[in-house]
Amino acid sequence: MPRAKNVIEKLKNLLGIDNYSSEDENFVRLIQLAKEDESIRERLLAILAMQGVHRQIALNSILESSRLSDAPNEFVSAIEVLQNSKVADRAFEILQN
Repeated sequence: MPRAKNVIEKLKNLLGIDNYSSEDENFVRLIQLAKEDESIRERLLAILAMQGVHRQIALNSILESSRLSDAPNEFVSAIEVLQNSKVADRAFEILQN
């Protein structure tokens, strides 16, 4: 598990997260998972490549369907973090590399 903790710390630094909440932790895990799983990475990149209102609509759709299907709270909170445009733009940059 030390390797996973190292990766999480590096992602937090890349995303500019110093003091973080559990939502931030869930978000960092989502980014880590996306870097490890190509299908998740591609789906996130497709959404994050959208601009402004289009991205918000896509994220809101994911959030609504996630809540209706009783998705884990950790997943929902991680997606909620992407509603911040600066965070979404930074996540997009990180996932492109």
